[in-house]
Amino acid sequence: MSDYSELECLAQAAIDAIGTLSRARQEREFNDVCTPQVVKALIAENDLQRKDLQNLRTDNAQLIYALKQEQKSYLVLRAERDQLKAELEKAQMIGRLAYNFDGYKAVLDERDQLRAEVAGLKTGYEAYERVNAELKAENEALRKDAERYRWLRDSDYAGKILRDMGAKYRADSDQRIDAAMGKGDRP
Repeated sequence: MSDYSELECLAQAAIDAIGTLSRARQEREFNDVCTPQVVKALIAENDLQRKDLQNLRTDNAQLIYALKQEQKSYLVLRAERDQLKAELEKAQMIGRLAYNFDGYKAVLDERDQLRAEVAGLKTGYEAYERVNAELKAENEALRKDAERYRWLRDSDYAGKILRDMGAKYRADSDQRIDAAMGKGDRP
């Protein structure tokens, strides 16, 4: 842009001095500075600036269009990223579920094995209880037999029989009975 400050000052002075200078003098001074070459240069510069402005507007429109396209691409990429992120999280969750399922399956297998062992133990315990009940009954019968024997051994009637067998005292009587039983002799 050219420097038209002198022309601008004269134009302003002419405007300011409208009342003080004669119109002819104002026009003369203005015409001295504002020659046809100056006006032509102003028009050319104005046209050049108008073209520059139009080019800037076109460039700006192209930049805005490019930015909008980039924004759309960014939004598409962002949506794809979000979708991939969701799919990754889903895959991770499926992986955790599969891992947990394998662990869960192992726990179920162990539970079934323990149930089988418990069932076996119950069967064994029930058999143990039956044997134990039989042994208790047998023990009770033996206890009653032992009580009868002690009563008989300690009674005066049995004491006479045992002395006849050669027992000197009651403790010796158990040995004599054991000996007699071993020989097959039964009193």
